[in-house]
Amino acid sequence: MNYAKIYAKEYGLVAQGKGETDSAFRARVAEKLRAMGKIIEAHEVVQNARWDDESGQGEMARAGVVGAVAKVVQDVEYSGDEIGSDIAAGIVSTEGDNTALEAALNKFGPEAFTAMIAAMFGK
Repeated sequence: MNYAKIYAKEYGLVAQGKGETDSAFRARVAEKLRAMGKIIEAHEVVQNARWDDESGQGEMARAGVVGAVAKVVQDVEYSGDEIGSDIAAGIVSTEGDNTALEAALNKFGPEAFTAMIAAMFGK
């Protein structure tokens, strides 16, 4: 499954260009999605895995989603790579036992979690 191609088409983003590497395409699509407030989709694209993948492939996508919300809740913005800082914040905020944010993602699923993010961002 290629989530970059799927989401690029779904959200009307430019398709992968001739000579554009897969990793460059994923990064470009993820950045655009992140800027649109499509946090879950952005992190699924970067990792090329669903956030809820039971095989463990989605662990970093899940960390990114939780980290994005943690940054909003804490009113923190980091300069530079938003996707990378989301992942880092997610890893730090979920060390140890499940956090409230991770529990909310588990309980309510991505749609409700996305709505929560949209409400926090005012979009």
